[in-house]
Amino acid sequence: MFALKFRKSHQPSLKFGLITGLVGGFLSALLIVVYVCILNGRIDYFLLIFTELLLTGLPIGTFVGGVIGLYYRSKDFDEGNDESKESKFYQSLMEKEKKEKKKRKFS
Repeated sequence: MFALKFRKSHQPSLKFGLITGLVGGFLSALLIVVYVCILNGRIDYFLLIFTELLLTGLPIGTFVGGVIGLYYRSKDFDEGNDESKESKFYQSLMEKEKKEKKKRKFS
């Protein structure tokens, strides 16, 4: 989640979220396998357990990363709309000010 919070403006949030999810799924599977192997004191089934956890960890990580990426994408989209609304608001204020100056000039 923090990886997307501090991303650069040119990085697409959905792609970055998916990559973050994949890396997170891989690392979580790897660290769980290392923990289980140390706890049991056996490395015999390392690849078997690692493969099993990868089959579940990567899809879950990708899904969660995609959801978080979509959230930040919609958040960026909303901020873009807010800026355009603000600029329209300020433009309307400037137009009103110009009209008032013209009225004062003729009065």
